[in-house]
Amino acid sequence: MRITLPNVSLITSRHKLPLSKITPTSIAMKNMKLFFKYTVYAAVIGVCLQAVVAQAQQTKVAVIVLDGSEVRPPVSNRVAPEERSAGEFTIPILNTAVFDQKTKLWWQRSDDDTDRTMRQARDYCDSLTLNTFSDWRLPSAEELLSIVSFDKFSPSVLTAVFIGTDNAPYWTGTQNAAVSSEAWTVNFWTGAVLLAHRNDTHRVRCVRRGI
Repeated sequence: MRITLPNVSLITSRHKLPLSKITPTSIAMKNMKLFFKYTVYAAVIGVCLQAVVAQAQQTKVAVIVLDGSEVRPPVSNRVAPEERSAGEFTIPILNTAVFDQKTKLWWQRSDDDTDRTMRQARDYCDSLTLNTFSDWRLPSAEELLSIVSFDKFSPSVLTAVFIGTDNAPYWTGTQNAAVSSEAWTVNFWTGAVLLAHRNDTHRVRCVRRGI
């Protein structure tokens, strides 16, 4: 976060003091006032950012702060393990779905490379028949995070298990509690959890409950 102070050499022209009152003392006083003003602004912004980061450390989702950097929660609070291994997944003969032995969830192995609104994504999963199953649905944010491998990047997932995963946001069925027109997505480029408007178009990977 950068705070840029105004050029102090322009103080006299900005404040339009009469020439008779422009003295070294008056210029110094104005410079001091501006210095303290921007110092207070910087301190307030710093406290706010610290609060955002602290909240992120207590939640199970990533938070994007003002300068665009990503704040991830500590490993102990993450829904997804730090690493996922291919041995934790079972791929049946039909090869179109994947069973997660840890979460007992079935996953669509590869998405269909189509961007959809949230409603379209939900309808797509509800009507999907895959691996002889027809009870597919849109995953929750926690469920979709469970297949993220945080030791992977671009994409942050086991590509041998989940083939064709794009470096893009994927819809979840978890609504933003504060804004009903928004829902959470998981970006498989970095594994970050981001908000999106329901009318935005993103990828979708469907899920179903197994055992």
